[in-house]
Amino acid sequence: MSSMSVQDAVETLSFPYYDQGLKAVAISDRDGVTLVKCLSSTASPSILEQVLPTTFAVANAQASKLGLKKNKSIVSIFGLHQVVQLDQSPLIITMVANAHANTGALLDLGNALKEITQVIVNAMQKQQAGNGGVV
Repeated sequence: MSSMSVQDAVETLSFPYYDQGLKAVAISDRDGVTLVKCLSSTASPSILEQVLPTTFAVANAQASKLGLKKNKSIVSIFGLHQVVQLDQSPLIITMVANAHANTGALLDLGNALKEITQVIVNAMQKQQAGNGGVV
């Protein structure tokens, strides 16, 4: 996989899940800046609104304040869709799928995506450490 870009790797991993209801995958920072995005052929380009990653960051922070400790993932269902978000600080992995999609399979995909994006996390943490904690 060393010759494959992160974008290509995410697309390759996500593709088999499109038949299972996955609509989109986005990897972004906590401010909502999208680094990688993949859409199924049936997904609307607006399915990955910029507000989703920042909403996760806020919800995760609020859960911590309630004594629920740090969440690894949050699953939400909105009408016909489910949103599965995984924390890989400083990144957030967001997957949008049909409400009937297998949530466990999506969480498995998320864990595989975490492995692929670890190189980005390492680079961001290294840069942050070199800048005195400022990215």
